[in-house]
Amino acid sequence: MSKYTPGNWRVDSEDPFAIIDEDGSGIAHVYNEPAEVKALMDMMKDYARLIAAAPEMLEACKALASAWGKNYPNAEEAFKKTDRAYELAKKAIAKIEGGPTT
Repeated sequence: MSKYTPGNWRVDSEDPFAIIDEDGSGIAHVYNEPAEVKALMDMMKDYARLIAAAPEMLEACKALASAWGKNYPNAEEAFKKTDRAYELAKKAIAKIEGGPTT
């Protein structure tokens, strides 16, 4: 099994290029030269949000694989699994796009 730092990751509110865990420890820092170019800065912020959402994307993918990979004895159980996967995916997408994740 792969070793990785478990979520919850987020973009640091004080440094939009830093990804930190829930304890405030650094996970990654995205940067490029020349940093003063606005287009590059915007792109790096997008990358930071994408990296910070990696744990949620993994969780959503696992939930989808679990929901779609089984035959359930009744529709109610299948709907519960797919609804959870859908909500996890929406949360990851919102985090990537910089929107609310609640």
